[in-house]
Amino acid sequence: MIPRRSASLLRDAIRSAAEIEAFTKGQDLGADLESAMLRAAAERHFTILGEALGVPRRSDPATAGRILDLARIVDFRNLLIHDYRGVDSYLVWNIVQTRLAPLAVQIGDLLAQAPPPDAP
Repeated sequence: MIPRRSASLLRDAIRSAAEIEAFTKGQDLGADLESAMLRAAAERHFTILGEALGVPRRSDPATAGRILDLARIVDFRNLLIHDYRGVDSYLVWNIVQTRLAPLAVQIGDLLAQAPPPDAP
């Protein structure tokens, strides 16, 4: 079973993944490049997602070890936070299009093994 704290963080991560998917649904790279608000919203939720997955990396290695590409996810979060001038919109869009949905499925599978949010 996934520890309660890790489950809470996984829920935060999957909510942020869902927000990114909602923001970008029906959009294309051109819309992303033209819309500062869309870029900012997606990047903000990527930072939440990366932070939410980074905490179990330190505090719950057993759960963290089950998340594919966790180091790359946390590195991407760090890029967004610390190297904001170097953020490549093409890279962000590629991650939205190719990596976000599989990650959300993976997190959902982990949450299926977690206690419910209101369990004691």
